[in-house]
Amino acid sequence: MLAAGGFGLSLLSAVTSIIAHGVLPDRIRIHWTLGMGPYYGPEFAPAWLVLLLFPVLIAGTAVLASVIDARVRNTDAFTEIRPFYIVAVLGTLTVLLGCQGGLILANLYA
Repeated sequence: MLAAGGFGLSLLSAVTSIIAHGVLPDRIRIHWTLGMGPYYGPEFAPAWLVLLLFPVLIAGTAVLASVIDARVRNTDAFTEIRPFYIVAVLGTLTVLLGCQGGLILANLYA
């Protein structure tokens, strides 16, 4: 379940990036300020880089979570909490996918 969910969310992220690449400009805004003082870091980034990094981040997190799951699956302590672990990992991956979608939408409509 964990591997399938991670693969599915990684694939969805990659498809989202491919679709977004056709509609976003070459540079996208990655940092907004609300007029509350100084900020650090870049305000814009190349769209291709951001759109590449999201699927890599999601896939990397999914692979790491699956490796951890495989290493501790047969321990007594983990058996009891494994369902919660799966929900937490898939929830985290979904939040990352939501951040990707939010960043894309913010750049389309801002």
